[in-house]
Amino acid sequence: MAVAFEGVRVVDLSDRLSGAYAARIFGDFGAEVILAEPSRGHGLRHEAPFLDDEPGIERGLLHAYANWNKCSIVPQSHDELMQIVASADVIVTSAQPPWTGELAETISAIDGRAIHLSITPHGLQGPLASVAGNNLTACARTGWCSINGRRDEPPLQLPNRQTGYIAGVAGFVGGAAALLRSRMCGVGERVDVSEIEALALTNVPWAILGLFLGGERLDYGPAGGRPRDVPGPLWKTADGAINFGYGDWAKWREAMMFLGLPELAEDERFEPVLGRNQQDTRPVRDGLARVVATRDSWEIFHGLANVRCIA
Repeated sequence: MAVAFEGVRVVDLSDRLSGAYAARIFGDFGAEVILAEPSRGHGLRHEAPFLDDEPGIERGLLHAYANWNKCSIVPQSHDELMQIVASADVIVTSAQPPWTGELAETISAIDGRAIHLSITPHGLQGPLASVAGNNLTACARTGWCSINGRRDEPPLQLPNRQTGYIAGVAGFVGGAAALLRSRMCGVGERVDVSEIEALALTNVPWAILGLFLGGERLDYGPAGGRPRDVPGPLWKTADGAINFGYGDWAKWREAMMFLGLPELAEDERFEPVLGRNQQDTRPVRDGLARVVATRDSWEIFHGLANVRCIA
């Protein structure tokens, strides 16, 4: 059976999760992926967790997951590396500018001939191009931390490495589209993906909308109306307020049983995540309003966190 990228060669020169994951997805869809590693090994080989908690370049679980379907090569010379690059249809990098030395020469050889998929913390242009970044800084710069945390407490971030996975998917989509266009036009191009922009465009808009817009579109839930700059919808608790993302709760039964809503736990309309928000959710909203009004917000937060549900 033919697969989407059969016959396509991808050379992965990245050293971050986002680049590695984008290249892996190409491999999942049939491309031949060559992982050109430096002598020290790909960066993910040195990141925890490790098999049996014992560090080693062959024991990194994150490396095993993100690079599992690739042919690993350690080029012995710059000439060998250039030969590998010259054979590629797509080259993936994660190095931030300014590029120097052999890396600059390698990237220069890519331009205009193949698809160059670059995934970096802040993109290749602009005032932050050379600034390092990670999951926490991306969550902070997009506003995720301020929307989902309290002023007097440490900032909340997305689960560790989520920015890398999100940017990897965005990079794959952009790189695949560019590859298709190159097959039609015969011209390569650079796809510049910023991890922070990928996060802002996927996981944050709903939160920013709820924080700043207000109005009838967001004026639902038992808390009723609310002033601007207050996240919503908010449910009143015994000691304050709480915000629920119940539309995304995967462990619906466990969450409802913890909250003391067994009738909703058994309601087959709401158990599947896909399609839950298309149901009439008034029974959910009314039930949440009733039970949380008598409980403390942090008790609710930690109880839901134990079953991996967001509040």
